[in-house]
Formats: sequence, C-alpha cells, structure tokens
Amino acid sequence: MSVNFSTAVNYQPAQYSSLPAKKEVNNNPSESKKLFSSTTAKIIGGTAALAILGTAIYCGMRGKSFRLSPKQEAKLQELITQGQMDETYLKIFKDTENLRGEEFVKTAYDKLADVIGLTRKPELIISKNQGSGISSIDSIQIPLGGLDTKAKQFQFIRHELEHAKQTEMIYRAFGKDALIDAYIERNITAAKMNNLICKKIFNGKINFQSVTSDELATFKEAKKAQILPKTGMLDEVVEAKGKILPDMPEYAEAQKYLEAARNYKSPGMLNGLQVMDSYFEKIVNEYKNNLLEANAFREGDRIHDMYEKFCEIIKNV
Repeated sequence: MSVNFSTAVNYQPAQYSSLPAKKEVNNNPSESKKLFSSTTAKIIGGTAALAILGTAIYCGMRGKSFRLSPKQEAKLQELITQGQMDETYLKIFKDTENLRGEEFVKTAYDKLADVIGLTRKPELIISKNQGSGISSIDSIQIPLGGLDTKAKQFQFIRHELEHAKQTEMIYRAFGKDALIDAYIERNITAAKMNNLICKKIFNGKINFQSVTSDELATFKEAKKAQILPKTGMLDEVVEAKGKILPDMPEYAEAQKYLEAARNYKSPGMLNGLQVMDSYFEKIVNEYKNNLLEANAFREGDRIHDMYEKFCEIIKNV
C-alpha cells in the first residue's frame, strides 16, 4: 500500500545523497503486511503506503441480500466471546459484504469513522489511479488499485482514520499552533534529510545548511498560512467535544502523539536519493516504531485479521 500520512518529523542533518548507491528510493519501497501490500512506507509529509481497490476480490456472497446461516452466526458469536472478533466490526462486515468499488469504500469509511468517534470526518477523496494514499488534516485520499482484497481495504481505511483520531487529540489538547508547528517541522526534517526536497521548498538551495534564518522564517510563515484554513473542521471538533485538559486521562496520550508528530521520519523523505540499504531500513524502522504509525498499524492489522476470520467462516462453515 502506498500512503502519505501527514503527521510530523524529526531532524537529520547528514546528506545521504553522498553515500554509495545501494538503494534508490522512490514512492514505492517494498514492505511487508505492516506497511500494507503495495510498496512504500506510509507517512506524513514524505510518502508511503497503500493503494486499494480496483476490481475487488470479495470473500463472501454477492447477492442483493447477505445473510448468515445459524451455524455461521453461532461461530461468529463464539469468536466474539473469545475476544477474537469485535461485535461492532462484525456488523460493519455484514452491512458492507455485498458492496464493491467506490460504494464499499465510502460506506466502510463512514461506518468506521463513526465507530471511532470522529466528530468531523476528513473529506474522503477516491482517486482512480494506483499510487500513494495521502492523509492530511482535512482529507484522506484513497487510490483505486493495488489492494485486491476487502481485508486490505478495511486495513487501509482503519489505519488512516486512526491518524485522524490522533490529529483530533493533539488539536484538542494543545491547539492550533502546536499542530501546525508539528506539520512544519515535518517539512523541515524532510529538507534536512533530502537535498532534492530542500531545493524544491527553499527556492533552489542546495542543502539545508545553506538556508538562512530569514528564509526559514519566511517558509514557516508561508506554510502556516497554507495549513491554517484546513484547521476549521478541528475548531468544530473542539466546540463539540471540548478541550482535553491536563487533568484528563487522554492528555498524556495526546502529549505522546504530539511528540511523535514532531519527531517523525518516513522512507518517503528519501525519495529520489540513492542510499545504503542499512540506512533505508533504519528509517523504515523509525517510521514503523513512531507511536503515530505503530498505533495506526495495530488498528489496521486488527480489523484486517478480524475480516479474514469472518471470511473463513462464511466460506467454510
């Protein structure tokens, strides 16, 4: 899966373009189930992630109505009792089993966003091509192509929505400036790691060391002005849910998410460079172990595995 998770990043001054040509990084570095099935790590301002859909391969029945037999219902209830199936997810699996294509993606997206309690859902953008998914403050883009099973589609959607939930928590606890600063820090980290990115965002500067303090300040102001309009939906979230205050249990979690957002690296930040395998793997590991990603991968994997259990039962019981 190819994904672009918008969170934030960290500082890395070394110039890796001078390393021996071991791995050329593009938008699709190969990864395992944890990075979903296509190629590239999922990330914030860099790129990474997961493509989906196309001609979806469904595990179940495809009639106008989808019903389970008494034996299948009993087996699924058994899994719920054993803690291997979430009752709310099971209802979504049943409700969407006969849907396909964009209709499935839209319905699954809406239902999962409701389940995790998002007050405002980021706009869902479904692209026709196979490529990177892009998640930002106010939108989530899902490419049609590459994810050939509904299990992987559920996995990707749930992963992205977990990032939306994390963004909500940061905003409610620390406000507009903290969230925007984290996004800006992500861009600066990418410029420090990759001279090609630095040249693009700092008007031809060959590396970050050549960027002046005035140029950096100008960039930060311009980036803030670009991001600010996207936070309107989060103001509505604060109005509806209230702020997360220091004496609330969620505050410590939100604080960890903010720190993870400010110290975020992704394989996508190496796009266009030739780097050694060992360095590339180091960045992949930092990306996967960042709390924002670790928790999103956990939730995505969880629904993926539950849907596969669901498929097993409706096929074989």
